[in-house]
Amino acid sequence: MDYLTSIHTGDDNAGIFTGHEFSSGHQPFYSILLDRYGNGYRTKFLQHYIGFDKIWELTDSAGRNYLLCYNGETDIDIGFWPFIVTLFLKEGDDYQEVCSSEDWIGMDEYDGSNYCLDYNPKNMTWTKCQRKGNKRIPVPGLKKLRLVLDGKESYFVKL
Repeated sequence: MDYLTSIHTGDDNAGIFTGHEFSSGHQPFYSILLDRYGNGYRTKFLQHYIGFDKIWELTDSAGRNYLLCYNGETDIDIGFWPFIVTLFLKEGDDYQEVCSSEDWIGMDEYDGSNYCLDYNPKNMTWTKCQRKGNKRIPVPGLKKLRLVLDGKESYFVKL
């Protein structure tokens, strides 16, 4: 998987390939999810989701397996590029989209600054931060986003 994608899970079971070749300014044009299948890999075109830069494998208390994909590892210009996080549930041999939270940052909270987002895998929350040198400082008063795993009924909630 390391040779096929630049963004992949720690155990190389899944990854995201983002295509740039038909776009101007090297903006992502499309994304493809790759996952191990037998002795090879299977692909799934992610039609509406581009720019993912992080992928995590998750398992809930019932033993169901998920892939969590999102953008926001880097700084985000809120006025241009929305934050997108999507959860895929493994059903049989395939992954199906369960839920997605798009444009969570929201223009009502935009003050002209670039935000970065910190993901806490322990409690599955994203916090909006601003960079101060090498540090990420949480922005007071802005909401967090939390993922609740519940199979096909999984959802995102603003805290």
